[in-house]
Amino acid sequence: MKQSEIPRDKKWISLFFERVEDIVKIIETHPLMIKTSEWFKPSRGNSIYSIWALDHGRRPDLGAKDFFYFSRDKIDDWNVKVKGFKEAVMKYLVPAITASRYVRTFIFTEKDWIEIRDRGKEERGKSKYSDAWILVLHEDRKNIPQQLQEYIKWGETECKTQIRATRGGGKICSKAEACKAREKAEAKAYFYGWYDLGGYIPTPIMAIYQPRYHPQFFLTLLPKLITYHAVITLVPRVKIKVANETYDPIEYNRVYGNVIDNIKPSIELDEIEIKALLAYLNSTFNWLWLEQKARYIAKGPLGLEVHVIKDMPIPNIKSIDRRHVEDLAQLFEKLEFSARSIIGDSSNESVSEEEKGVGKLEMFKRLRSIFREIDSKIAEILKINVNVDELWDYAWKMMERRVEGAGRKVRPGAEIEIEIKEEKESEKRKGRKRRKRSSEGKVTPLTKWFKQGDNKDHKKSS
Repeated sequence: MKQSEIPRDKKWISLFFERVEDIVKIIETHPLMIKTSEWFKPSRGNSIYSIWALDHGRRPDLGAKDFFYFSRDKIDDWNVKVKGFKEAVMKYLVPAITASRYVRTFIFTEKDWIEIRDRGKEERGKSKYSDAWILVLHEDRKNIPQQLQEYIKWGETECKTQIRATRGGGKICSKAEACKAREKAEAKAYFYGWYDLGGYIPTPIMAIYQPRYHPQFFLTLLPKLITYHAVITLVPRVKIKVANETYDPIEYNRVYGNVIDNIKPSIELDEIEIKALLAYLNSTFNWLWLEQKARYIAKGPLGLEVHVIKDMPIPNIKSIDRRHVEDLAQLFEKLEFSARSIIGDSSNESVSEEEKGVGKLEMFKRLRSIFREIDSKIAEILKINVNVDELWDYAWKMMERRVEGAGRKVRPGAEIEIEIKEEKESEKRKGRKRRKRSSEGKVTPLTKWFKQGDNKDHKKSS
């Protein structure tokens, strides 16, 4: 291929999978498809701060997880330090997803959250519980109970961020970048101070932000649930009714100051329609689109960035025959039931997926027959003439290239980074012997990238 023929406006993976590009174009231009952003406002996390931060060009992370995350241990420890703390804090603790590994299948239930809350592992002879709540202190500081005022003072004096110093860690929690952003004048309309996440918007459809294998969109059956920034949330721009709960963006804007734009008040989605959407979001059609469009991350996962999800095509459920919508919803329920049967019990967090015998990759492999049913139904609805098995093979090969590429050994000609530390002038003056010692552990041998071969043939030729 000539250099002039290599595309600059899309991923080069399309050079190897030309048929995929055709399918992607069909999905994007199909009259029964719309962009996700028409009905949802994609975000990373559903706290008001995360939504506000993305709208204002800031990072959506909460700022200081040691301050905002709570476990059973932490509640008990603080109750010993400060009398009455447990009773005071529970009003402000919201059930949370604080790690994407807690999302096992395609529906996140109250039972799943209770397992996280009560999940303990032995550390130094003592049970340590998982972080299961996030602190949402959306009140003026002077009105907050005295026990929590002491906790805020701790966040301003002793609590320190735990990320590496090279990434700005080791700061007092109140001085983390996200916390400081909430103190600025432009943020005052939404936040009372650095400690305030502003509240949260209940969101029924979520996805893992960086899936390693197959994208995983899931339904949450807890309306009172907040997530951290590594979970994609589809904040509703339309009214949604799921499991006897109503998600109303107009009401959320009334409470939180118009954080959701472009609301569609005339559209209402019921539970069957939401499950039908989730069937499509987990289909191979959507997987292929994401493999083509999502950001490639150095270690292999797909980066489902918000700007990508905004443009992601989804079916206009309101324009599809209700019978087909119900069929898709039933297939989603079948997918969830089978996934639960495969993945089994996850109550022991200290045991890895590999030790349990069934990890995510194996789960997706075993679910192939159900994905095939979903794909066949979507092809029927959209009237796309495609071999769904070929569709799956394309997506699987693209995933394998992505994952294997991340673990590939460096070969001659590959670009690599080597950290070179300048030798101080004082070290130069101390002579050759000193320089040799100072370089110990800093020199990278060529054999790291080149295999040492036999030179017999070279000697014969010379």
